[in-house]
Amino acid sequence: MRRPILQDPLARSAVWSRNIAVFALAVAAIGIALSRKGLDAKPALAIEGGALALAALAVVFSLVAMAVIWVTGFRGIGLALAGLVLSLGLFGYPAYLAVDARTAPMLADVSTSLDDPPQFLATAAALAARRGITPAKAMGKADVALQKRLYPDLATLDLDADVGDVAALVHKLIRRRGWTIADEAPALNYATGHIDVVIKPALMGFPADLTIRLRALGERTQLDIRSVSRTPYQEKPGANAARVQALAADIEGGFDES
Repeated sequence: MRRPILQDPLARSAVWSRNIAVFALAVAAIGIALSRKGLDAKPALAIEGGALALAALAVVFSLVAMAVIWVTGFRGIGLALAGLVLSLGLFGYPAYLAVDARTAPMLADVSTSLDDPPQFLATAAALAARRGITPAKAMGKADVALQKRLYPDLATLDLDADVGDVAALVHKLIRRRGWTIADEAPALNYATGHIDVVIKPALMGFPADLTIRLRALGERTQLDIRSVSRTPYQEKPGANAARVQALAADIEGGFDES
């Protein structure tokens, strides 16, 4: 007759830690999916906040499990560590954003022209793409003051190129970034041209709206860019300023190389 092999009991707190951490990850994934499908920012962030609260609870259970295992010799250290690692991983991105926010303020509205910011199109196609929202004509005083202090070199581009060539390069850069053109008004017969773009960042998908204004000045082109957050929240601090700076640099670089 074989003797049964006796095993130390499994620490239930370790099981709870792992299970809660997995559930927290599932809740976070659901929040991201709903946000990308168009859920408003506040409820989407509330879901993510709930996921972080669950992750914090999983960390508590993990620490309790480790203490129990240390004292009693129960099994479950692997489960406790899994719960801890999964939970701390969920806190990684919010922690990165919190640190980044200290050096990159969340400017909601950034433009290469503060005195005469580009206006967004109010056509039916543009409004439909923006869900009926049109950014304000004037920039907020706080955003203007902060941009002047943080980005004094952000200015209108004066390009030694025909407006048609500039528009073609802009379209190429928009496609490369995976942005969606809401609508556009070509710069024909010396009329001012506009290209309105809708941007959905990779993670939460909080939308931002960007417009590009092109003015033909003979054989030269004057170009301005404006990026506006549609909600008070940005996926990354300084996203609007970084977006405008990067696009402006690529447009200038495109003609410097030619």
